[in-house]
Amino acid sequence: MAANRPDHQGLAAWTIGHSNHTAERLLDLLREHGITAVADVRTSPYSAYSSQFNRDQLQRLLETADIGYVFLGLELGGRPNDLAMYDAEDHVRYDLVAASEIFASGLERLLRGISAYRVAILCGEEDAISCHRRRLVGRVLVERGIALEHIRGDGSVTPEAEMAGREVSEFPERFQMTLDGPPPWRSEHAVKRLSRTVGE
Repeated sequence: MAANRPDHQGLAAWTIGHSNHTAERLLDLLREHGITAVADVRTSPYSAYSSQFNRDQLQRLLETADIGYVFLGLELGGRPNDLAMYDAEDHVRYDLVAASEIFASGLERLLRGISAYRVAILCGEEDAISCHRRRLVGRVLVERGIALEHIRGDGSVTPEAEMAGREVSEFPERFQMTLDGPPPWRSEHAVKRLSRTVGE
């Protein structure tokens, strides 16, 4: 199956970061945008600073609001267990992660969910611009034809096209390429070098 085939045209997904919100604030944001299921893509779904969003607590919270929950951090997390996914400086290679079998299995589960529910892909950062939920998972979803929208902490929504434009202006080093090079989001320059010491 061609990884880049836009075979899910007409479908949409949202992303959201729990940040340091209260539990009720997160629920308000999800309800405001009609979210019916949350896909948690944190590799380690625990937080010393926002324990209300630890995996078990978050799942119970969402259940009280009749919002579905699935944990996909093992498959779609930003800090894979496989050491082959890291470069010599111990940074994650998103291109290798996206090509892995475990990522593909998680992606198929996510796509099935997106086909049946209004799904928000959840990680920690309020701003998705450099979060792996966008730069890894979201990139592949867009390749598949999924419209991607990012829910911000103030309740506004940033379309992926707008976020991508902001990325070009704020992170030009990601797009230093030759004229005949591949699109930036497929190039090594767009691969986020996330240190394994940084939680995601």
